[in-house]
Amino acid sequence: MDRFHINDMTVILEDNKRVYQTGDYITGKLVLTLRGEILVSIIQIKMYCLAQVKWMEMPGLKSDGHQFHIKRKYVEYDYQLPDEFRDKYFTNGMNEIPFMFRLPESGIPSSFESSLGSIQYFIEAFVGEPEIDENMGTKTTFVVESPFKDNLYLSVGGSTEKELGIINLGSGTIRMNVSVFKKGYIPGELAEVVCNIENDSTHSATPRATLYQTQIFMTGEKHKTIETTVTEAIVGDTIEAGVVTESVINVPIPDDIPLSLKCPNITVKYFLHVTLDIPHTIDLHLNLPIIITNSFAMN
Repeated sequence: MDRFHINDMTVILEDNKRVYQTGDYITGKLVLTLRGEILVSIIQIKMYCLAQVKWMEMPGLKSDGHQFHIKRKYVEYDYQLPDEFRDKYFTNGMNEIPFMFRLPESGIPSSFESSLGSIQYFIEAFVGEPEIDENMGTKTTFVVESPFKDNLYLSVGGSTEKELGIINLGSGTIRMNVSVFKKGYIPGELAEVVCNIENDSTHSATPRATLYQTQIFMTGEKHKTIETTVTEAIVGDTIEAGVVTESVINVPIPDDIPLSLKCPNITVKYFLHVTLDIPHTIDLHLNLPIIITNSFAMN
């Protein structure tokens, strides 16, 4: 085979689309600009999903610390060239190979990015053959949404109470029942938290709700958990002493948060934390697990 030189090699997705759902077809083309000629069959195109988790613990003055790291492929498909390309040569100038992959309907994780780990999807193309001393590759990334689809319209609730007595200022009982009418929410939506409060005490009480995110990273030998607040606390109406009433708190789901996610190396989950502030005593607390999904799953 004559020697060749690749001036440019680019993966282009159809319509420059960057976000895909499970089960979608991914179509595009590999564009090569070259000098000389090349046997098309030595060009390889593949799609894969790569998960990485990496963090460092306990670095000190006399130690670099211990690094926890794992890298794993969840999906990998090789593109089979159509018969028309198998014995074909590309020559001087611009040449194209169309490709198509299909994402699985289920069983793959959503794309995710953080400082401790990531899940990324790639279309990669490369040229290489043992007899040729020139190797070149290129790749492009795209986003996959693999939303949770089960139990999204299941209501979630819980209750708690406090007896005020000798060790607390005031007297009586405060009961709180909290619920959301569904478990699944999409970014940009409001989560309506309904707080039914029986304030049979001598204190006033004020409910508030906050959305929390928990990220769990696993390497096999160890895991690391990061819990953060996603929203500011949204405060409801104050319930005066002796009042039985309902207070509704609307918690905004941010537009840019990751979908709920569970795979062997990375988990992302959410809960609404509801607090009933009671002056001069320990507050009441409840957690309601919710799922952040997308509109395709909710429909």
